[in-house]
Amino acid sequence: MNKINIIIADDHPVLRMGLKAMFATDLKINVIGEAKNGLELLEKVKHLNPHIILLDYFFGVENGARLTQILKQTKPKIKVLAYSHSSEPIIIQKTLKAGAAGFVSKAEPMSLLVEGIYRVMAGKQFFSPSIQEIIDKLQSASDHKIQELTQREFEIMEYVAKEYSNKEIGAMLFISPRTVETHKRNIMQKLKLKNSIGLVNYYFRVLHSGISH
Repeated sequence: MNKINIIIADDHPVLRMGLKAMFATDLKINVIGEAKNGLELLEKVKHLNPHIILLDYFFGVENGARLTQILKQTKPKIKVLAYSHSSEPIIIQKTLKAGAAGFVSKAEPMSLLVEGIYRVMAGKQFFSPSIQEIIDKLQSASDHKIQELTQREFEIMEYVAKEYSNKEIGAMLFISPRTVETHKRNIMQKLKLKNSIGLVNYYFRVLHSGISH
């Protein structure tokens, strides 16, 4: 029997223990490692070669979307199944743009992770019901062009909404303030927004607290 080798990446030891106990009842899922921070995860991926990383979005000080991006760049064949207690659209979108194959809400039964592992291993995407509902709303809303944004544009939109200046954003992302401004213009053009105020309003109306109808 071919087993699905996974690494659990979560900084809460009790949760890791609970997930391992749950997966132990499934003969096809094999937990080959655990990681409590990003550096440990990247090191274990090098040596253990898992099929799937089960990744908590709020993984210590690391950002789940950023770690997903690094994993997909270094090991393109690895599949990432993210999970989180938050279901804010911005988090879901950033993680999927980074290359995750699925997303599960911690507010729903953790048994959904088993189904998610099977679906992701089969080359499909998997979203728990509440996450799927958010994705469907984003995709069906005719005036929401959010799917056109790149991973970098999501990052910049979030920093702008948090009132960072172009210079500060550039320093954090290692790009010039002029490049930041170019990204902002591209975001506003894609979302049909008139100015930075509209961009901030869009972030909080659509991506932070939910979707307007």
